[in-house]
Amino acid sequence: AKIIANTKSNKRSIIIALFSAEEKGLLGSEEFANKLKVSDYKVYCAGNIDMIGSVLTGQQGKVYISGYKKSNMAQVLNKYIGSEEIVNWQKEENYGLFGLSDNYPIYQALQIPSHTFCTFDFKNYPYYHKVDDEIDKIDLDNTVIIANNICLAIRKLSESSDYEIKLK
Repeated sequence: AKIIANTKSNKRSIIIALFSAEEKGLLGSEEFANKLKVSDYKVYCAGNIDMIGSVLTGQQGKVYISGYKKSNMAQVLNKYIGSEEIVNWQKEENYGLFGLSDNYPIYQALQIPSHTFCTFDFKNYPYYHKVDDEIDKIDLDNTVIIANNICLAIRKLSESSDYEIKLK
């Protein structure tokens, strides 16, 4: 948010939101989505960042998006980044991850491209939902790479007045 605010080059507004109650049924993001639905805002797309603290197995610096096939978001953001850093993790669809994170209520309410960026692949982070899930278990170097790439993509997206990202 700070980087985007400091560049002052955006052509569209960006909302940075933090949600709670995901594990209780996506309650925070559902409330947010419902407020957006009845507002006058024209919402273009949404991205949710969740669990990017581990290395996607065998893919340092890469992140997948849930619902990869539902839009062209990955392709557009990879173009902005300049390389393929957002990938299609084939098993994501098998686990039904698109409907299990805070992107889903936004997609459901607004029918816009809305995806979660993630690296968790059920093999690479044994601390998931365990009491020893602490900051010292996070791969901070990898997380910084991913966060910087997402920030670059969002900044460039905010500087474009085109509507390139579309549902398929």
